[in-house]
Amino acid sequence: MANKKEEKKVISLDTISKIGEKITLANREYTVVPISVGDMYIVTKNLLLLPIKIKGEEEIADYLYALNVTDEEKEKVFYEIVEKYLRYEKNPVTKELVEEHNWTFSDIKNFLKAWLKVSD
Repeated sequence: MANKKEEKKVISLDTISKIGEKITLANREYTVVPISVGDMYIVTKNLLLLPIKIKGEEEIADYLYALNVTDEEKEKVFYEIVEKYLRYEKNPVTKELVEEHNWTFSDIKNFLKAWLKVSD
């Protein structure tokens, strides 16, 4: 019997994006696609400031989400996540696009909230 290489079936983000959630950030409509299993470690590590409310604790102020774009390590992870899981007019959202669309700290927080929600 000949050696057959098994082909791995890869689901593209284009396929996944059809089941994403529409959200409005900076007065524009985006699509958030679900997190892949391979990236779940981001939620459990301290790689991003995430809007996860812990029982009895107050919600984190919007301006603190600036850490996701000002802290060098968090910024790298944040923009990788944005590009991988957010679409604007069917195109990945890049750092340049976030800056062009003039996101606020609240927009950063709302993206992360929607991303975590879609991932449930």
